[in-house]
Amino acid sequence: MTKTPKDKKNPDTPKDKKNLAPKDKKNPNVKDDSKKDGDKIFQNDYNMGNVEHEAFPDLKIDPDYSQSYLSNFYNSEEYVERKDLDEKIYSLFGESRWSNFSIRKKFPKDHLPHIFTYLRKGLDDQGHTAVDMFIAIADFLDVNYEKLYDLIGVKYKEEILVELERKYQVLSSKNEKRLF
Repeated sequence: MTKTPKDKKNPDTPKDKKNLAPKDKKNPNVKDDSKKDGDKIFQNDYNMGNVEHEAFPDLKIDPDYSQSYLSNFYNSEEYVERKDLDEKIYSLFGESRWSNFSIRKKFPKDHLPHIFTYLRKGLDDQGHTAVDMFIAIADFLDVNYEKLYDLIGVKYKEEILVELERKYQVLSSKNEKRLF
């Protein structure tokens, strides 16, 4: 083992070690051309911003189509009427003695017939049908129609059945003569 004197400089050692990067580490500022750009799994460059969009032809729609199609599924008059009914129910409930109940939680089952009767009486003589009122109140109370129908009084059940018979012949189509 030979020692080099301190005053002699080894030509293999660099003068300034700070400026040179180690040989086994790559410089992050230099782009490596050996890497492929793009997605390794799908073999595309979607995330690289090189996306070619498919050109679609201009779509032509018959102007009468939307009116005829939407009228089958959406009737604006029914929507406005239902919205009005919902607002009336909400305001009636806010004025009632049950207004301290949270609307976001289920109502106690023993209070449902009383709440229904109060709301139904408040909606009388306002131009709404018995079926519409029943559906709106059931939706407001977040109760299944069958459960609420079982809980309400006979007077309201009869009104609903008479209206359904008048509109859709519910009982006569089944050859029923009795309401209950």
